[in-house]
Amino acid sequence: MQAALRGVAFGGTVVAGAFPPPYVAGLDFGAEAHLNRPNIVFSRAVSDPNRDHPRWDQRRIFEACWTMFENGSLNGDLIVDPVVHFSELDRAFSDVMSSPGNGIKLGCIFD
Repeated sequence: MQAALRGVAFGGTVVAGAFPPPYVAGLDFGAEAHLNRPNIVFSRAVSDPNRDHPRWDQRRIFEACWTMFENGSLNGDLIVDPVVHFSELDRAFSDVMSSPGNGIKLGCIFD
């Protein structure tokens, strides 16, 4: 977060994605944040109430994301890992739950 506050353009936006862990002691909102005056956004894409409602509701977010997946402008290759066959789902889920650092999102392939 400190690096983002330091590197953001004047009036730019810093996004804390997902559910961030507690920040370490020493996070300084003084000079860097004061001079750069960033907008800080904590993402909650489909939680209600959505701060951009009614322009963006759950249906519009889903449709926009699905369109980007379909046309190849967005993919989950760096997020969805591991990807396993349905027959391996029980084992993979247990592995991810016991060692959450080994996976971000678990994907499943059906044949």
